[in-house]
Amino acid sequence: MPSKQVTGSFGFGTPRNTPAEIVDKLNMEINAALADPKIKALLELGGTALPGSPADFSKLIADKTEKWSKVVKFAKHRDWQRFCSKRCRERVLQKQMRQDARSHRTQLRQQKEPEGSFE
Repeated sequence: MPSKQVTGSFGFGTPRNTPAEIVDKLNMEINAALADPKIKALLELGGTALPGSPADFSKLIADKTEKWSKVVKFAKHRDWQRFCSKRCRERVLQKQMRQDARSHRTQLRQQKEPEGSFE
């Protein structure tokens, strides 16, 4: 990761098998909204609008997936603490602690259960 640059993307999606005329109508309305000067001004406060077709957005997603899958594969071979935020590490540790507590409770339950039947 020479540049260490991370950007986010937001977009609209529809369920699979949505009729093409609905997708086209949504795309037309979204692109019209993105062309509105008031919306542009709001978006420029923290991002850049990329109006386009559903195919354009699909390509963007495919490109980002390819790029970040390489980063994830690389990170799997490295010490996770060096690539994971403090909050991420906290969540992983909390999950491990919950699993350990569950395991401990299960062991205690098994120790308290009497052997044999009460008949």
